[in-house]
Amino acid sequence: MYLASQTRVAPSTTIQVERLLPVRGEVLVQMGQRVEPAEDVAQTSLPGQSHMVDVARHLGVGKDQIQKFMLKKEGDVLQPDEVIAARRRRLGLGQQRFSRTPVAGTLVDLSTVTGRVTIVSQPTPFSLKAHVKGRVVNVMPRFGVVIEAQGALIWGCTGRGGEASGVLRMVVENPTDELVAGRIDISCHGSIIVGGAWISEAALLQAARMNVRGIVVGGMDATRLEHSQDLHTERNQNLVVVILEGFGHIPMAQETFDLLASLEGREASIRGEPDHAEVIVPRMQAGETVAPPAHTFLEPGSTVRVVREPYMSQIGTVLAVPSRARIIETGVLVRGVEVELSGGERVFVPRTNVELVLH
Repeated sequence: MYLASQTRVAPSTTIQVERLLPVRGEVLVQMGQRVEPAEDVAQTSLPGQSHMVDVARHLGVGKDQIQKFMLKKEGDVLQPDEVIAARRRRLGLGQQRFSRTPVAGTLVDLSTVTGRVTIVSQPTPFSLKAHVKGRVVNVMPRFGVVIEAQGALIWGCTGRGGEASGVLRMVVENPTDELVAGRIDISCHGSIIVGGAWISEAALLQAARMNVRGIVVGGMDATRLEHSQDLHTERNQNLVVVILEGFGHIPMAQETFDLLASLEGREASIRGEPDHAEVIVPRMQAGETVAPPAHTFLEPGSTVRVVREPYMSQIGTVLAVPSRARIIETGVLVRGVEVELSGGERVFVPRTNVELVLH
């Protein structure tokens, strides 16, 4: 038995999403409760940042002398640019000098050794969203929840932008099509759009203008992926990008494209991070069950996806899993599987170059 790498495409499966607070807080939902993607499931306050103010330098006095010039004491709550210390002129000689706080916060420490005071900015309220439509199956008091959904799960290669949810919309007709600006119009506002093999710079700009929430595409240039975040930061927007296949001009796998097309119009939740990119589309009602996949490891009849050239992104069926290693074109002796690709071609592929597709 050989366990393949984690599947990238699960058209119908049980999905569990762990939602955790960055620091301890309060959970707002209960076991069994159904939640929507934009619903708050927990909340907390993020600690403020510490800011050092060099009072001795501002006033032009010795570090051990700042105490007698302080106008504020430890524990005082301050407003931005508020005067915390002052050195006033005597007999009309010299200038008055002041030391001000750069931020709103609380004065927590005064040091006559360094001549500085420490001000901690006010805590920032933080709300944790459900991110996916589903049911709460586990509550971790003060930490977070686990949400379960039934539907489609597609893992990507990489991404940027964080998390987003919106209605899934196909904007190309084939997985080999390029996503160009002309395919993105006002109907894409607030949606997750699906492209094919590539996305142009102009299309990224157009996505920003149309307030697109996310883009799912087969391939993309690495530099352009980073630039996509700069473009939308300038516009004070958040655009999540998920690359399914890899960097470069790579068509989306036909089976993946067809699955996304069958789900068009449903609400999807996507995550785009360098080491965690995924598309989740809940599509089953409460109480329905998902049949276990027919194949959970590589064996004859398993559906696989090739992840390396020369058959990259092609889907096929395992015909045999030879027990002996074979020499491939590069002259390396490897263990592999015999696969019949969707086009009918029969090939031998190293085991490390395929991943299991669940049905």
